[in-house]
Amino acid sequence: MRAKLSLGLCVICSLWAWHAPALACSCLLASEPDSYELSDYVVRGQSIASFSVRPDQRWYLIWITGPSYKGCLREHSLLWVRTEPNEAACGLGLEPGVEYLLKGSREPRLVGVPVMYTTLCRGVHAVSELTAAQEVFWSTRESCCHGSCRCAASERVACPSDPCQVSACDVQGAECRANACGGCNAEWLSSDGLRVCQAPEAPAQR
Repeated sequence: MRAKLSLGLCVICSLWAWHAPALACSCLLASEPDSYELSDYVVRGQSIASFSVRPDQRWYLIWITGPSYKGCLREHSLLWVRTEPNEAACGLGLEPGVEYLLKGSREPRLVGVPVMYTTLCRGVHAVSELTAAQEVFWSTRESCCHGSCRCAASERVACPSDPCQVSACDVQGAECRANACGGCNAEWLSSDGLRVCQAPEAPAQR
């Protein structure tokens, strides 16, 4: 009797596992401009090591290969990236030797190395997969650190007038930020720090 009961339970468990829906990461990806505004750090880098110190998180040690698009990170230095334990939980699965555009939140340093927390919902890309429009957007970011600002990967333009003075936005409470990296651009931000009054970009569903 006990053997039959055990066999029945095994069959039920097998059927449940077969029909149970697979858990997967699901989130609405922000546009590139919004992901920039929401992040503390944006940088290019490659994974040189990965660790699973705890079952609820995964760590990567990143070698920063390109300019910092946002935050006080130096090219050719190290960065820790903390993420969720697997892709089903929206954690990153970084391949060694692949250069990524990483975006995330700043966390306290670990053994003197900066720490970023991020997930797939931040819209992390392999650099080789960036579109031409994304390349232009990121190259024209102004990166500021300790009060000093520079264009991430473009030349600063001498604008004849303040771009914000010749631009308008009908969103209440929006504020304009002039950006002369690669052109004379007016970038409008809502009261919660997101981009408004720009050409629409449909977010992707993950």
